[in-house]
Amino acid sequence: MSAPPGFGAYLANVQERDVDLLLMEEFHVDGRFVEWFCDRVGGAGARFDGASHSVTDADGETDLLLQTLFLHRKQITTRGNEPTRRP
Repeated sequence: MSAPPGFGAYLANVQERDVDLLLMEEFHVDGRFVEWFCDRVGGAGARFDGASHSVTDADGETDLLLQTLFLHRKQITTRGNEPTRRP
């Protein structure tokens, strides 16, 4: 089965910036998308903390910056040597 003539022609003008902005929007509006994305890039369990486009600093420019948080729980031993969890 072949694609109809002109199929996908509308994608000819899509630029990298367009994809960056689409991803940034999805990061801001869809927590499931952030979870899916983070799972695929080795950040399982990450929580969304912001997304920015065209971030520049002394080291250069980042087209798309996804900021995430990781929850870390510590186990504390009480005097009775019974572990307790701290939120």
